[in-house]
Amino acid sequence: MKEIETILRPHGGGWLKNCLGWMLIKAGSARTGKKQVGLSEIDTRVPIPEGVQEDHYNDSFVFKGSDTKGNLIMTRLGYRDGGKNCEVWLWMSLEGKKYVIPVDYLAVDPTEQQSLSAGGLTYTCIDREKGEWRIQYKGKINPGNKPCEVDCVYRPVSSMYHSGMHMDAMTFAKSIAEMKWSREFFHNLRSESQTRIEQGGTLIGSVRIGSSSHAVDMLSIRDHSWGKRKWTFINRYIWNVICLTEELVIKGKSYRYLVFTTVKYGTTFEHLTSGWIAGEDSVLPIVASSDMAFLGDDGTIPSVFSCYFQPKGSVPLEMKVRRSSIEHSWYMQEKKFEVCEAWCSVDVEGVSGAGMSEFGYNLTEGYNREGSNGQ
Repeated sequence: MKEIETILRPHGGGWLKNCLGWMLIKAGSARTGKKQVGLSEIDTRVPIPEGVQEDHYNDSFVFKGSDTKGNLIMTRLGYRDGGKNCEVWLWMSLEGKKYVIPVDYLAVDPTEQQSLSAGGLTYTCIDREKGEWRIQYKGKINPGNKPCEVDCVYRPVSSMYHSGMHMDAMTFAKSIAEMKWSREFFHNLRSESQTRIEQGGTLIGSVRIGSSSHAVDMLSIRDHSWGKRKWTFINRYIWNVICLTEELVIKGKSYRYLVFTTVKYGTTFEHLTSGWIAGEDSVLPIVASSDMAFLGDDGTIPSVFSCYFQPKGSVPLEMKVRRSSIEHSWYMQEKKFEVCEAWCSVDVEGVSGAGMSEFGYNLTEGYNREGSNGQ
């Protein structure tokens, strides 16, 4: 176990620097209070905060569903530029075939803050108290530019993760302590503020493509994040969005949903670990993970890999991942950043599951992924 712990990140700095980082985080949380937590903003569009540049602001809504048969539905509405434009993502792996609408960047009405709809993709909160949503798409889809209709309902099952409440302060402090401190460093750190909520549930409904129909009965994770996002400030990241088919028991509690992210973030973080694992009545932050320098750092995404993550209060857990050969990638921010996603099967300490594995690469940092099919 000690050998595993030595490869986990963040390493942190010295004891004193770690403690100073923790104190800075706690002091900042105390000053901002519930405003930063944003409990009232979970289900709604969030206006651009004061002091954030419009072209760097992102208000993103994601609904993802997957099953153990290789089927995946990935949808996203990402409001950018102060709500003037929206990134629309929809791609699906269904019965061994890939379907996709080109990632589009559409002008929308910035004064219409109640609607979550663009490019034929619409999210409707049908029961705010229960947290239920309807996900619909009506339009064309490739291959073949065929007519497509998606109509599914998301229902929450697990406890909700909220970064403002659940992200572990010491993990964040260690990530800060790894870096060289300067006035510029702390300026960048303050400017990169983001908030994220995620929650596990089910996605049930149907997809119709041309004359064929597909029943949807998937485990699902919803995501809403808001704050600064400049794709080309990110060096690279790995995002694992996983639903387990059985319960994983940690210290007497059961967990079925997990998300964890590792990010190399400009000059702000060499290796930021964040994420969670949740069941019906419990959510634990992830406090450490495998060093991603050993996983795809040459720009090659492995089809099979193993990594470790450590929920708070738990020993490190091994997750074995097998990515599908049906993947989808596209370019962001003037084709300078590539996002690549694929359905994946997983094994977490003997418990099976499935979900999505996403790798992101900043092409201006020298990453040039061979065989990329980014649009």
